Amino acid sequence: MQTSAQLIPEFIQALQEEIDVLKRGKGSSSIKVFNGKLYSKYSGFFIYLFHLENFLAVVDDTPAEIEIGGVRGSSLRTRKD
Repeated sequence: MQTSAQLIPEFIQALQEEIDVLKRGKGSSSIKVFNGKLYSKYSGFFIYLFHLENFLAVVDDTPAEIEIGGVRGSSLRTRKD
């Protein structure tokens, strides 16, 4: 059985590999959303609620990007209700 001191370098290496993949832009996937509705407006931000084509498990405040007609919006955050 490995000790935590032996496992920590493996965890660090695995995390570094994941970071490298994300930096190369290969960590994203496309999820189809539909029936978008304006949920609220807060401090100049528009909050929309969408239905998803497939189940998606996400952590609140996960960064997201949306593209509509070739126009991309960034700095979006996810939240499950």
